[in-house]
This record gives sequence, structure tokens and C-alpha cells, in this order.
Amino acid sequence: MGESDLQAVYIKNSSKRNENLDREIRDSTAVDLLKGLVKSYLKCGKVHDALNAYISAYSSDFLDQTCLEVFVDGLVEKAREIVTKDMKFNVNYFLCSLCCDVMTDPVTLKCGHTYSKKCVLSMSQADPFVCRKCNKSYSHAYLSQLKINVKISALVEKFLTRQQADHKQNTKAAIPDSVHGTNLSTQSTSFSEAEDGLVASQTFSSKACLRKGDLLVKLEKYEEAVKYYLISLTFDPNSLEAKENAVKLLHNFLHKHTSKKYTKNFCQRELISSNATHMNRHCTVRSPVDMKDKRLYGENEAKDSNLLHSNKQLKSGNLHHMLDDFYNEIEYIAEEDFVKDQIDLSCLDKQDFECALCIRLLWEPVSTTCGHTFCRVCLNRCLDHQTNCPLCKASLSSFLAERVQSPTEFLDKAIEALFPNEYADRKTAHKEEMEELYNAGKDPEHVIPLFVCTIAFPTVPCPLHVFEPRYRLMIRQCMESGSRQFGMCAFIDNDIAEYGTMLEIRDVQYFPDGRSVVDTIGSRRFRILRKGERDGYSTGAVEFLRDEPLHANNLQDVVEMHDQVYKVSQAWFMRLPRDTKQEILQHFGPMPEIEAGYLTSANGPSWFWWMLAVLPLEPKSRLIILSMTSLPRRLKTLYRVLLHAQSTIVV
Repeated sequence: MGESDLQAVYIKNSSKRNENLDREIRDSTAVDLLKGLVKSYLKCGKVHDALNAYISAYSSDFLDQTCLEVFVDGLVEKAREIVTKDMKFNVNYFLCSLCCDVMTDPVTLKCGHTYSKKCVLSMSQADPFVCRKCNKSYSHAYLSQLKINVKISALVEKFLTRQQADHKQNTKAAIPDSVHGTNLSTQSTSFSEAEDGLVASQTFSSKACLRKGDLLVKLEKYEEAVKYYLISLTFDPNSLEAKENAVKLLHNFLHKHTSKKYTKNFCQRELISSNATHMNRHCTVRSPVDMKDKRLYGENEAKDSNLLHSNKQLKSGNLHHMLDDFYNEIEYIAEEDFVKDQIDLSCLDKQDFECALCIRLLWEPVSTTCGHTFCRVCLNRCLDHQTNCPLCKASLSSFLAERVQSPTEFLDKAIEALFPNEYADRKTAHKEEMEELYNAGKDPEHVIPLFVCTIAFPTVPCPLHVFEPRYRLMIRQCMESGSRQFGMCAFIDNDIAEYGTMLEIRDVQYFPDGRSVVDTIGSRRFRILRKGERDGYSTGAVEFLRDEPLHANNLQDVVEMHDQVYKVSQAWFMRLPRDTKQEILQHFGPMPEIEAGYLTSANGPSWFWWMLAVLPLEPKSRLIILSMTSLPRRLKTLYRVLLHAQSTIVV
């Protein structure tokens, strides 16, 4: 062969390699555009439009099985949203939503959702585990130290031991070993065996749906088979077998039952004009593929005649019906009530749902890191006294420090479903208690909680270090009820002072041991009419004080007196030593400016109370001034105090 011949062969081979490379590039562009289009449809909930895109693409000899994986993933994602949204408590709650098998070693996360421990640990090895119900993330270190939820573990074992055994027995008896493999075409199971297995296999689970799909394939009921593969994949997204079978069936349906006369071109019908012209040049590159071609499907898959070579394949029009049937089934599963006939009712006992502290039905059950569950209120009251679990004495310092106490969803829904009357009673009682706390001070019949410590003043900040258990409880109740206020009174002459000031909670900072720093500011003054006690702390029926209205003839005299006392107050403060002034400013803030409407306000000018708080007065003297409802009288009293205080300042 001469040099010219060798050069010709080289040019020919190079041209062929370039053509193949160019074809691969064009094909990959078409695949990416189809995937993008389908994802857009699925994101908008247009599953039928997404299916039409595939029908159009396959009718143009567009054969790429990986694109169908995007479609199946989108269908399953939408189905999972339906199932997990407001699902009632039903038998599926005994299944781990990660593996869709009966929960083993259940652990409850801070968000209140429960999973099998092996699942959360395996899914958090590389990246943080993300809860599928609320999207909160958790580290592997946190998940590793979680203990098994004792109450849920006992319930799962008690309720489902018999059902699980029956399910295994039915499955073994119903489904022959010959249909348990993924390569169904190589088996010799008879149609009668498959039909018997289909009738007997009625228990719902992800695995049961997968095996039911295998049986339906054997019976050549491919439409139903795809539906059950998708249902299985919905409850177990990690099932590669269900996904592979669903994709293969859909691929075969579309390849066998779409023709070029059905539609002109996938690109012309589905893509926007800017992309359609580009796709039209590349979507028909591949010629129809022989399904026996081992180069594409491998030797084993080429033999898979049940999935790829049946003469009774589903028509493309029935695919739309299959999708509707699939989502109808998913909605039925999501709305299905608790199936009590699948549970031995004689084994139900309220003691299984009782709080070990109050010996009542659990209300807002909270599970600790050590695996025990209590009413949230009961647990918090215990933690006010010590930071250990009331049952096993394990340290709950980290649990207490995080202040995250979401109700355990599993138990909460179980109690609501199994004991609706008792649940409603607890809910009503809790609501009434919160309303009582919220309406504190509304009238003398609604008592206010009293923090007996010091004298507080209107508009003046009053930071508190709360460490006593009774006041921890009081602050928590104020926050939970939404009132965010309580009364502050001094303890004088071995008794609670008659007058006090309401404090409004602006912020609460918690320490790991349960102590807290509460940032409050004074608001209304009150007089105690009747004293009482609740949950260990004092309460009082009160009347709120307002300044007496000023007579019009005296307004000018009051304004002049006010301005004079204000100037004397400023002068007194400015004469204080620098260190003393800095301490006052750090604790109380700067002296307030004069407000425009101080003559008509309920408590008079703010600066007055600021001065009363910083002046070195006896508690009894401060209390007398706090009780005064006459602004002129208070100004005169403060003026006399300032004259005396100025004579004692040492510069």
C-alpha cells in the first residue's frame, strides 16, 4: 500500500472518529435539554406534560434510558410530599420512613421525629443527616449518642410483633422463591402460583409492594406493576430494584408503542423556540435500537424478556391512566385512618402512654437524649431542680442548654388517634391554663404572678438573674402563654409589699444548667388587693394605678415645677464621681429626655422614675413614692430628696 493510500485511510478513520465524537456531543446536548424540560414540568406538578415530552422524544427515535430516571425520581418526590403532608397516625407510622421497614432501635431527634437508629447513622457518615420531615440537619456525633426511645420501642414491639410474624409467614407462603429475583425472565414460576401469591400478599409495606410488582410482571399486568414499583420507591427511595424495574418497564413501553406519525418531533413540540432549532438537528441521530443488542443492555438484561419483550405491553395512552392511578393510591395511603383491625386492641393500655411523673396521659410528650419520654411541663419542672433524667439519672445538661423541646410526633399522634376523648380533655385543660396566664391582670379575678425580690419602676430596665425553681417555672409560663409579663414586689417587714410594678420580658438568655438572665422593663404600677399562691410562687389580684388628672388652673404651675426639678436632677447626676456615673449608665442607661405628653400619661415623665431608681433611698421611701398617684406631690418629694442628696455628695 502506497503512501497516498495510507494517507487516505488515515483521513477516512479520522473523519469517522470526528463524526462519532460530534454525534456523542450532540446526543448529550439533547439528553440534557430533555432532562431540564422534564424537571421543569415536574417542579410545577405537570406530570402528564413531562410524560408527553418522553412520548414525543421516543417517537423521534430518541432512546436514552437515563432520562427516565429523572422522570421516576420526580414522580416519587411528589408522591412523598403527598404522603408526608399532614399524614394521620396509621400503621405506616410503625415503619421507619428511611428504610420503610418496621422501626428497629427507634431514636427521636430534637425536632420530634423518629427513625431507626441504624438508618440515621448510616446516612450521616459523610454528610450531616437531614430529617426528611422538617429538613433539620444533625451531625453523626449527635446521632451516635442518642439512646433508643424506650416507650416507642416497647409500643412498636407490642403492636406489631404479631403482624410482622404474620406478614413474614404470608409472604413466604404467598410468593414463591422463584419470583424473588430481579431477573424474572429466567424463572419458571407458573401463572397460577403468581396469581395465588398476589391474592395472599395483602399486607402493605415497601417490600410487599415491590414483590407485588414482581408478581404483576409475571402475570403480564405491566400497568399495575409500574404503579406498585413506584409506590415501593415512594416509601423506600433507596430501593434500586424498584427503580430499575420501573425505569425498564417505562423504557420498553415508550420504545415499543410510540411511532413517528404520533407526533412530528420531540423538539418541535416540547422545547421553546430558542432550543428547538438546536435540538431538531440532534434528537434523531440514533437509529431504533434492537432490544436484544448486548452492546446496550448486556447479556443478562438482553435475556430479561418479561421486562423488555412482552407482547402484551402497555399502550402509551394508558401511561397517563397509570399516573392518575398511582397518585390516587398515594393519596389514599396518606389519608388512611389508623387501621385498628390490624392491631390487637386487647394489648392497648393507657399505661403505655402515661407520664412517669404525673401518672397521667402524656401531653406534649418530649423525649430526652437518654431515651425516656415525659410531659413537657413535667420534665421542665424536674429540670428546674436538677439536670438529671428523673428515671435513669443520666445527665441532661446538653438537652437543657439547647432549649429545644419539640413534641415527639409518634406518641402525640398515637394518643390523639387511640384516646381521642382523653386527648381532647388534656388539650382543653392546657388551653384554659394558658388563657388564665395570658389574661393575668385583666381584672381582679385574673391574678398576676409575683416575683418577690426588689422594687421596680415604670420605664426603667430591671435585669434579673433567675435561678430558683419556682421562678424558672414562672418565667417559662409567662413566655409560653404569650403574656411575657409579671409583677415585681419587694419583701418588706417580713411580708410582700402592697405596691409593685409590672415587668415586661424583652429577652431571656439561658445557661446550660437552667439558670437564666431575664431582660425586663417596668410598665404599669399596681396595688395588691388579695394575695395567693400557684405552683410554688406568689400571685396577687391587683388594681392598676394611674395618676390623677391635673386641673387646668394648675397646669402651668406643674410644668414650671417639673422643669425646675428636672434641672436639679441633671445637676445632681453631673456632680457624681465619674466611676459612679459609669456604673449607673451601664445598669440603667442614660437619663430619659422629657416626653411631650408626660402631663396626661398614666405614670408621668420617665426621667422621674429613672432618678428614683438611681437615688440612694431606703426601700420604704421608694415604695411610698411609687404608690403616689399625684404628679405634683411626687415632684415635690423628689425635689426635697435632691436638695438633701446634693449636700451629701463628696466630689
